Amino acid sequence: MDNSFIGNAANAFVIMPITLRIWRGKTTLKRAAEKAAQLAGADGHVQDSSRLNVDALGSAQSELKTVIRAYDAIRTYVYRNTLPFTLAEEGEHKRGDRLVFVGALPEVLSDLQDLESKACATLDTFRDGYVEMYNASINSMGDWGGELKDRLPTADTIAGKYGVRIGNPQPVPVMDMEKYASIPAALANQIAERNAETLRKQLETARGEAISKTITQLERVVKNLSNEGGAIYDTLLRDTKHWADMLQTVNAGIDCDTNTDELARIIREKVANVENKEEWKNSDTKKSEAVRAATSTVKSLKKVLNNPNKSTSPRKQGEIINGGMIADLI
Repeated sequence: MDNSFIGNAANAFVIMPITLRIWRGKTTLKRAAEKAAQLAGADGHVQDSSRLNVDALGSAQSELKTVIRAYDAIRTYVYRNTLPFTLAEEGEHKRGDRLVFVGALPEVLSDLQDLESKACATLDTFRDGYVEMYNASINSMGDWGGELKDRLPTADTIAGKYGVRIGNPQPVPVMDMEKYASIPAALANQIAERNAETLRKQLETARGEAISKTITQLERVVKNLSNEGGAIYDTLLRDTKHWADMLQTVNAGIDCDTNTDELARIIREKVANVENKEEWKNSDTKKSEAVRAATSTVKSLKKVLNNPNKSTSPRKQGEIINGGMIADLI
């Protein structure tokens, strides 16, 4: 990957900061666990290290799961439609900045706002009955209700356990060398190279995740279509098409590798070779063709994944967007 990737990425993506808070309703009761260990005759060391993990709301946990599912839907959408903008060693799912394809930004923002609105409405409904659930859970713990009370969010604080914050999308950070005109050229070049290397690693993390998730989807296709009676859902076909499109988008926005672009085409045409799941169910030929194409493509994608710096046809660096289209979108 040469430095033309900087111009490609700046034209293709924006960076969207996003943070998400989800309380899953689990808590640990240390004093209750110590007492249980004592009654069981455990030695002092075991008693001191004992922990009792419980559903904080007891029998009302199912109501809480409705809220959790609503906020998890936001998380799922983010991981499906955006990519990490972080260094690989920091973890693929590090919270914070996400890469979004410029052309998809209006839809992504609209979908996230819709999901956030639904999640907030679900939380509001849950809060209406929270005091009753809170008291019932504490009372159900008997002697240990006081310890649970210390750990449960109150009616005033439960709302703060959930939330999503979507920051204003920003351009991919391209270094403005005019700001360094007053320093020696050699030093300016060193700064530019360090900036480019950091950006290269961040984009490789995004590219690697797109390829890895595409591989995972193709392996799912192979598993489900190869086994007699394997589950064939609408999502199997839909997700295959989605990751083919994501793979092509990422490739076009970073290094424009012609081999990767061809693999995305094969996934759409040879793996997702039906209009609906019923065609797969009713045609062994269609299933076997899809399995063969998926198996071969997985092998090829793994080679691409293991050779991240190889690009067969990098696009010429174009004019970098510094406002204009991005400003109109946000």
